[in-house]
Amino acid sequence: MSLKYPLLGFLSYEPSTGYQLTKRFFKPIRPVRAVVYRYLNLMLDEGLVEVERVEQEKFPAKNVFSITQKGRDVLTEWLTTFSNDKFRNDGLSVILWYSALVNKETTLMLLNKFARNVQQEYVYYRQESQKYTKSRKDSPSEFDYMYKSLVYDFILSRYRDTLSFVEKAIRVITDFNENAIKKSLDSQDLDRRRNEKTRGRKIEKQ
Repeated sequence: MSLKYPLLGFLSYEPSTGYQLTKRFFKPIRPVRAVVYRYLNLMLDEGLVEVERVEQEKFPAKNVFSITQKGRDVLTEWLTTFSNDKFRNDGLSVILWYSALVNKETTLMLLNKFARNVQQEYVYYRQESQKYTKSRKDSPSEFDYMYKSLVYDFILSRYRDTLSFVEKAIRVITDFNENAIKKSLDSQDLDRRRNEKTRGRKIEKQ
């Protein structure tokens, strides 16, 4: 997947240097800084980001990148347009990571489309697996059959896990009520302050 959209997502929150952007990626999938700067330069040419040279008193000047309105429009379009390939591999996690930038209904629409596609592909591979099981006698050897069966098992388990997660994500997003959670947190904060006052009075009496 292109680094363009994760970088635009990071910059949608705050301006950053190339070093800071690189550090925001999870370590196992962190790109080298040179690749990040290559994408930033391409995005500069496309008008998706702009850069400001910031002087520092004790350190060399640094380039601080920020997202432009065109960059925000491109990111929003990417987050709200369905493509099955876009959800593959890390695409689903990137989209969910920045889904707070778009409305909940759009994210649910995309997830439901993806879930339907995953279900259709799962059914296809399950049927292929059943066909292969029936044709076991035609395999060149038992070893060959065993290894190919493992491949089918891997494919099917991956689809089941993906479908299970997407269905869970849909439930969580659907049931999420920001106002209710805020009221709950406010109530917890009020209880905490009351408890602190009560403990303070007990200490004073002692």
